[in-house]
Amino acid sequence: MFSGIGFSDTKVADTSSWSARREHVLLNYNNTLWILGGTSSGVTKDVYSSNDGLTWSTKTLNAAWGKRTNFSGEVFNGKMWVLGGSEDTGSSVYVGRNDVWNSTDGITWTQVTTNGGWTARTFFATATFNNKIWIFGGKSSNGPMLNDVWYSSDGITWTQATANAGWEPRDAHKVLVYNNKLWLIGGFGGTTIGKYQDVWSSPDGVTWSKVTSNANFSTSGLSSHNAVVFNNKMWVINGFNNTAVQNYIFQSSDGIQWERIAPLWTPRDTSASTVFNGKIWMVGGFDYNANRMNDIWTFWDQ
Repeated sequence: MFSGIGFSDTKVADTSSWSARREHVLLNYNNTLWILGGTSSGVTKDVYSSNDGLTWSTKTLNAAWGKRTNFSGEVFNGKMWVLGGSEDTGSSVYVGRNDVWNSTDGITWTQVTTNGGWTARTFFATATFNNKIWIFGGKSSNGPMLNDVWYSSDGITWTQATANAGWEPRDAHKVLVYNNKLWLIGGFGGTTIGKYQDVWSSPDGVTWSKVTSNANFSTSGLSSHNAVVFNNKMWVINGFNNTAVQNYIFQSSDGIQWERIAPLWTPRDTSASTVFNGKIWMVGGFDYNANRMNDIWTFWDQ
């Protein structure tokens, strides 16, 4: 256990019954943890659930949305949602998707639309805000980075809030809902630009204000990180800067000043995090030594 600056972290499990993976989704739905898809030894289409984070039940090994990675998931209107990403359609042939699926049990998935109207994309960010699902940027299937914003109240009909949000096109970023605003954090602008260490906020998804260009959660930008809201603060977890994967935790109440906490787990990116049972949970990820992980950690305010 790490104790310091008023926080603790605890390893729940070294390994889990689900295979080690990256680029998966972790949700808190109906007071249960859910793991969806991601990349293990190959791209997966499985779903697991747990009431305690230690014992996991296999809900399905063959979700209808197919072998999917670099996608996004949300809890919205009493259902779990899967959006976009990249599907392995066979022999490592990856197809970008802009479809939308939902489920109430993790077993039966309904495709509410095959084409949301937004460009098929990977490594994008999503959030639920003002009774809508929102999509932010990402990498389009045909290559260019995006900085558009879309929203929907039903997952079927999508409206473009803006084609150019003001923040630079990017992928592997995160968006949080905090203090009645949307907050965009970090991301990757491409090989010539590198990682961003900026923070932006918006009251409506259309008009964006730059909070800082140089957040101190990194000196060289950050991408493929996790982000959650917990105890009235924004938290940034793990990720990749321009030199190496990280295992930092940073928390902030204003998006400008970020307080660093050093956890015990190994550095990684493309892990997944959520808030569950009064703690932040972090699972899996990739350390760029070809090591995927399926360990589980929690941390919280002391």
